[in-house]
Amino acid sequence: MAEIFAIPAAGPETSRAGAPGAMQGRPPDTPDDVWEAVESVRAMAREPGVTYHEMPVPATLAPHGIGVHLESGEDDGADDGLASGWIMLLRADEPRFDWGGRWRCVAYARLPMPGGDGAGPVPAAVWDEVTKRLDEAGAAAIGGTITIVRDAAFGALERRGEGTGVEVRVSWTPFDDPLGHNGLDAGAQVAMWARFIRSTVRFEENDPID
Repeated sequence: MAEIFAIPAAGPETSRAGAPGAMQGRPPDTPDDVWEAVESVRAMAREPGVTYHEMPVPATLAPHGIGVHLESGEDDGADDGLASGWIMLLRADEPRFDWGGRWRCVAYARLPMPGGDGAGPVPAAVWDEVTKRLDEAGAAAIGGTITIVRDAAFGALERRGEGTGVEVRVSWTPFDDPLGHNGLDAGAQVAMWARFIRSTVRFEENDPID
């Protein structure tokens, strides 16, 4: 496994708060920019209606990584009830040409179908929304796929019948400012993906979303 850093308590929406063995200090041999990225995730504001879990980052992807699983809504069997996904921030020891630097973000989301049965402009509309948010976050070298998925439930889950959803897979090079000594604002990347996931779930009309 790559290095994993625990996310400490930051309110009722945070998972694993106070978990046994949660890492509070800086591990030895942690690069400065990696630790600053960890600190920015710990300090970021949590999006209401989203739960956060730390998750492992495979060492085959990068020697250093921060992984966060995200979930919003309720799994009530409805197509618009639950959205989930994850984001990994990967850091290589040396700049990589294919990344355009040392850092690369990879993310996934399973979303409710935004109306209709998946025909027509749904994939393009979802991709436009993804790239809009990434552009606002200063992302570069964006690439990804949108997949329409159809599920058929069986056994104990048979009552759910068939459902349709959208899967998003995307990677990008996050904005980094090493010359300005600001480093990577990893928390901003995680917060951006959390807002995107939450925006796809139907909430009450008096519960505004970004």
